[in-house]
Amino acid sequence: MKSQQINEILLKAIAMSSDIGENCFLEQYGEQPLVTARFNYYPPCSRPNQILGVKPHADASAITILLQDKEVEGL
Repeated sequence: MKSQQINEILLKAIAMSSDIGENCFLEQYGEQPLVTARFNYYPPCSRPNQILGVKPHADASAITILLQDKEVEGL
């Protein structure tokens, strides 16, 4: 399954669960929405007591899909 298909399925499900019409979000983004993927990997820190976090931010997309890893804590 391609990322655009996953995106469409999730946006439809969110719209349906909100009682606003299945294609509401898809219509907002047009027929060919820009789908980008960014993969970030943060290796375990060797000195976790000395780490600094990333400052608060907002993702510039309609939906963000996160893969949770049992070996790594945090977002």
